[in-house]
Amino acid sequence: MTGPSTLSGLLDAVLAAGPACGPDTAELFTGGRGWETFDQRLRREQRAKAVCVTCPALWQCLSYSLALDPVEGVWAGLSQDDRDGIRAQAAA
Repeated sequence: MTGPSTLSGLLDAVLAAGPACGPDTAELFTGGRGWETFDQRLRREQRAKAVCVTCPALWQCLSYSLALDPVEGVWAGLSQDDRDGIRAQAAA
């Protein structure tokens, strides 16, 4: 099955929308491989979120990230902490 409801279809929609991020900015959104302090992570996530604000693929990325349910990184302008908060509110 292909189309916008599958992960690959959702990813295709993100890529077709022309995302502001890409392989060259992956560390900004995921933190890379090194250890970072809490403050370093917050500053990095704020920089990543600033990229998302003007991204033409924001809504497509949000749909993709909700289906993918990543455990880390900034997706569609939302950090893991943001997504956890949304999930907690939805469950209440």
